[in-house]
Amino acid sequence: MHVLFVAHSSTTAGAERTLIAMASAAARGGDRVTVSIPRHGPIERLIHDRAPQARVIVQRCQWWMGVRHRSIAGALRTAQSLAQVVPWLRLLRRTRPDAVVIGSTVTPAPLLAAALARIPRSIILGESIRTNPTLRSLIPKALIVRALDAWVDVGVAVSEYAASQYRRPTLIEYPPVEIPEAVSEVRQEPPHVLVAVLLGTLSEEKGQFDLVEAARLLVAGDTPVRIELYGDARPDDLARLDDMIREADVSSVLRHRGSSGNPLGVLAGADVSLVCSGNEAYGRVTIESILVGTPVVGYDLGGTREILRDGGGVLVEPAPAAVAEVLERLARDPAALGVLRSAATERARHRTGVGDADGQWSRLRDALVTAPRR
Repeated sequence: MHVLFVAHSSTTAGAERTLIAMASAAARGGDRVTVSIPRHGPIERLIHDRAPQARVIVQRCQWWMGVRHRSIAGALRTAQSLAQVVPWLRLLRRTRPDAVVIGSTVTPAPLLAAALARIPRSIILGESIRTNPTLRSLIPKALIVRALDAWVDVGVAVSEYAASQYRRPTLIEYPPVEIPEAVSEVRQEPPHVLVAVLLGTLSEEKGQFDLVEAARLLVAGDTPVRIELYGDARPDDLARLDDMIREADVSSVLRHRGSSGNPLGVLAGADVSLVCSGNEAYGRVTIESILVGTPVVGYDLGGTREILRDGGGVLVEPAPAAVAEVLERLARDPAALGVLRSAATERARHRTGVGDADGQWSRLRDALVTAPRR
């Protein structure tokens, strides 16, 4: 079977890692694998490491949803995303895949082209499409959900929460997450300071701006805590965060350290990790933190709630004061922190909530073969 896997981005974020894990499983199972990427980027190294047998091609695929998709520029992007159906049809005729697996709901052209070409197709439903305020579109979300339902043969939701955002996904599969046997820890503070880290692109959705108020409360209580933020950031968002940190006078507690080439080491070297997203569909960082033995303090929302219900962290009210309260307790009570870290280690041993790529591909492959064409 020749399978075309379509990546919506050339980064190595969670959605791309999930897609490449599936492509690697397909190659291990004897299928011929082609991976389409929108441009050259870090994902090529990921493909080379995880799926070296795969052929890589570059084909643009514009998003029809995103942060800036309600302006004139957003209208142009949406129109372009649909106009790309024609070049995608040409690509499908040239590559002649037996099935197409698309890694995200934000790129309509490859999905619609595969539907028009009557090629069996699947999409990974990894975005909280209905409730995420940063995933904007000129097209009503309800209409997008209906379109996805009409064009997809097999929908694969990454969690029960993600499934609830769509009409009728065929499968619910937690993404596979691989952790190297040895992780080089990153530790920046002396042992007597509690280190909390948050990994993610700087945005309102990920909750970094909430932590300015949490830091203010920790400074007022003279709590020995450092909050370290890691991730990409647009210059205007970073300038806004820096202004907020300066105005609140919390630079002694909170700082943004930019992106990291060793995110697992950052998680492993911290005492706790923070997940303050309001609409996490799954939360790869949440699981990665647990798998390296670092407990999670997470907002009691979305996929974070779903993951932490099996242990490995503590859920809090989605408010800065609730985060500050837990961090203060853990900073002043080493025994409580020890109990939480032991729970994360036990959860990591069982790998609850972590998918198996080979089993997932086997189920998806069977579904693609047997599902009626829509």
